[in-house]
Amino acid sequence: MQIIMNLQIAKWGVKVKNEKLINKRGLKTQKEVANAIGINHGYYSMIENGIRIPPYNVMIKIADYFGVKPDYFFYDYTLQNAK
Repeated sequence: MQIIMNLQIAKWGVKVKNEKLINKRGLKTQKEVANAIGINHGYYSMIENGIRIPPYNVMIKIADYFGVKPDYFFYDYTLQNAK
């Protein structure tokens, strides 16, 4: 499913910033959040800017860090993975 979603994004050039993720980060830097959840800063930046869709295990790490469920940030993607 992850490959299909990435292909759809690449095909249509869809880049939608994850405003909820940006707002929830607040005054923390992308690097601080990335380090706290154990991913590369550049990769986290791409997630925030809608360039990459993280795999479900990374969605969970991000959601856990902010104290929310994964669908708070990634509703469309978690819904598609449930099918």
